[in-house]
Amino acid sequence: MEPTATMGFGGLLTYAWTDNSGISIAKANDHAVLLAYCSDLKQTIYTTAGGRRDILTGDPDVSPFTGHEVQTYIAFITKTCKNNSNSPYTGSYLVS
Repeated sequence: MEPTATMGFGGLLTYAWTDNSGISIAKANDHAVLLAYCSDLKQTIYTTAGGRRDILTGDPDVSPFTGHEVQTYIAFITKTCKNNSNSPYTGSYLVS
């Protein structure tokens, strides 16, 4: 999957990944779960509709955390919501 995250302007956090459909139970229509945790505020912003696996990117708005550092993670969930992947860490970013 090789996920990455980068902090953009206006509080947009861009996640990117490779499509590993066909490996184990991974399917092209699985959806990304994108998560940003702000320890300063003890709050999380996440989406379970972060983009399909075959779209290769997702851009959640984390602007409520502007000026704070966030820890980021990504996972995938099947269309039926019955299976999910591991959730690798994608880095720490200052939200601007």
